[in-house]
Amino acid sequence: MHSQGGTAMCDEIAMLKGEKRKIRLYVHSRKGDVFVIRSAYVEILQYGELIKAIECTIDEHDLTFMLELDEAGSYSMRAVYEIADEIIKNKLQNNWNDIVYKRGYLAIIEGKLKKKHGTIKNHLDESKTQMVYIANNGKGKLAITNYKVLKESRYNSLIEVFLETGRKNQIRVHMQSLGHSIVGDKKYGATTNPIKRMGLHSHVFAFVHPDTKARMEFKAVVPEEFKKMFK
Repeated sequence: MHSQGGTAMCDEIAMLKGEKRKIRLYVHSRKGDVFVIRSAYVEILQYGELIKAIECTIDEHDLTFMLELDEAGSYSMRAVYEIADEIIKNKLQNNWNDIVYKRGYLAIIEGKLKKKHGTIKNHLDESKTQMVYIANNGKGKLAITNYKVLKESRYNSLIEVFLETGRKNQIRVHMQSLGHSIVGDKKYGATTNPIKRMGLHSHVFAFVHPDTKARMEFKAVVPEEFKKMFK
């Protein structure tokens, strides 16, 4: 058998009525490199029609199950499985707020902040036209942004931002609320675009690995256009 995404097919097998047979399937990639299967079941098909699904035991890349059918005939088998990376991805997606513990950004904003560091805390909601705004009526989702000024030029400031929540357009809306929109962000109030792109850059990302529980941190290189603005 070879892997095809999340499924694997094998040759047809002939079965007698009432026959019981222990089946062992070996799953490998087209390139021959073995991967670990973390969950799987086997579908039994006849003429392309699903007859039954059977739970199986897993030993890394081996699937074992007991096959018993009510009617004699030729049947094909299809293993449906998840490999480790897919399970980890699902754990990250389903437990994002519990797993991720650091989300840092660099932003170039218009003007200079009077308060050089602080926390913005309010609730954000989204209009029918997909504009995110600060909700003053108790509606929306809690949004918390921590910021610190790193450098200043005559017309702009470079700030570092860390999110405690991850709402849509959170940083953009919060900077606009301070009267200092992110450069190039015309949608949220910017009137200048000195670097010909939005001045927002994902700087650091850290999370707890859902399987090993190791703390993992990744940092991105500061874009050259950011550096040139504050020489």
